[in-house]
Order: sequence, then C-alpha cells, then structure tokens
Amino acid sequence: MPFSTLPNFSMTCASCHDPHGTTNYRNILTNPRGGAGVAVQMERDVFRLLSPGDPPSAGATLDAYRRSNLGYKAATSRWCAECHDRLKSSQNNPGNRRHHLTDVPIDAPSYPTDPAHWVAGIGNGFGETTGDEVEGVPRLRFQVPLSSDHSTSRVVGPTNEVTCSTCHLAHGGSHINGLVWPYRDPGNPVDKDSGCNQCHNY
Repeated sequence: MPFSTLPNFSMTCASCHDPHGTTNYRNILTNPRGGAGVAVQMERDVFRLLSPGDPPSAGATLDAYRRSNLGYKAATSRWCAECHDRLKSSQNNPGNRRHHLTDVPIDAPSYPTDPAHWVAGIGNGFGETTGDEVEGVPRLRFQVPLSSDHSTSRVVGPTNEVTCSTCHLAHGGSHINGLVWPYRDPGNPVDKDSGCNQCHNY
C-alpha cells in the first residue's frame, strides 16, 4: 500500500467497508486499522440529495451514486490517512511535498493557485469529458468545510478544499495511480495537466 507503514496484507471489500452497514459514507469502517479511527458520517461530513432506496432499486442506486448527488464537508482525507499514514505529516506542510496538500483552502496564502479561475469553471482544465481529445475534464470533487447540507456542500468558492478524492478514485480506474485524469499516463495526452489547471491555471 503506497505511503503506508502497514505491513503488506491482502485487501478485500471488508477491509474498508462494513457489509452490514454503518452511519458512515458508503458504509466505510470507522477504524479500518483497528485504532480510534475516523468516522465519515452521512449528513455530517458528507451530504447526499437522494438515497439508494430501501428496498434498493436499480434506478435509485444509479441516482444515488451520481457525482452531483454528493457533497463533501470534512474527514474523508483524514480517513484515507488512517492507512496511508505516511501522508499525515505532509498534509499541511508545504515544505514536505511527498503528496498534494489536502484540507487546505484553494485561496490559502502562499499556495500557487488561481481561485478566480477555479470559481469561474471555464478555460484551462475545465471540459465536459475526459479523454475526448479536447483539453479539459469535468470539475473535480471538492469539500466545503462550513457546509450544512447538500446544497451548501456543492457551492463553488475560493475557500473550497482539495481532498484525496479530488484527484484519486478509491477503487482505482483507467489512469495510473487511480487518478481522475491521465496526468501520469504514457505519452502526452491532451488532458495531462487538466486536473491541475482547474486550481493552478498554468
């Protein structure tokens, strides 16, 4: 496991999720490492407009898992660092850049970003589809630390924060390191810097 002091082990779905359900986002375990843990509770740290339904149905499940149905407030990056624990010391330390900073506002002082570009959502980095040979990818996920419900957790602003899931898919994907866009893929794809450009606007 990258950026982890844990010994190598075989992961299963139950390494991260409780098959019997929890009050946490996507039924994740509060303490995947067996320690005090970090809860990521629905309607406290993550908000959704529509639930999957009970009993579940295909239509309700598809609606519940749409990106626009979810909004984030807090705790997701701290939960990731429970296992990727070598990232804890570098999360808010610009001098120790082993990985991108998390839980830091886009408009933080001395952080080389372009908050106005992020808010506008057009131009470098922004597009409709990843891999369509046109530079730009859909707006990346973000968290709103002072949000109180789904509506406020979806408001784009200069104080939005980057989380681990802004750039990575927890279950991996078609791009290297589970990235949302092809930043480190071989060759020089047109979307290579698109995700970065949404905040940094090179």
